[in-house]
Amino acid sequence: VKIIHVVRNPLDNIATIHRRQNLALKEATQYYFHHAATNARLVEEFPDLVLTLHHEAVSREPARELRRLCHFLGLDAPADYLEACAQVVFTEPRKTRCDSAWTQTLITEVLERSQSHFFLQRYLSEIADFARQNDSKNKMAAA
Repeated sequence: VKIIHVVRNPLDNIATIHRRQNLALKEATQYYFHHAATNARLVEEFPDLVLTLHHEAVSREPARELRRLCHFLGLDAPADYLEACAQVVFTEPRKTRCDSAWTQTLITEVLERSQSHFFLQRYLSEIADFARQNDSKNKMAAA
């Protein structure tokens, strides 16, 4: 058994869970971090059996990331295969976080809880930026 652990900005995952499973954002956040804790335990317990791929890296460099995946699975990755696959990958991830009404409290919770998961560390500044943008948007709407 090998585990392919695909990670993206938690705000986008939570917003998608919120929309697809018809959960409140707070409930979707709890759901997300419950699963993130499980993933962290699996990665820690079985590091040789888990490959973590970041969604943004796949979008930015699909051939390189697919090559890593194929290598992890013990599969060949001919250049023509990698090029064909790269052609169907979106060049930018969709930011579903922008489709939901976030509270500052909930964004802060996501930021704080993300700090404890090594695979979410790369998103901390992006989450903080989103918090500032959301706060500005809310202040403008209230004025």
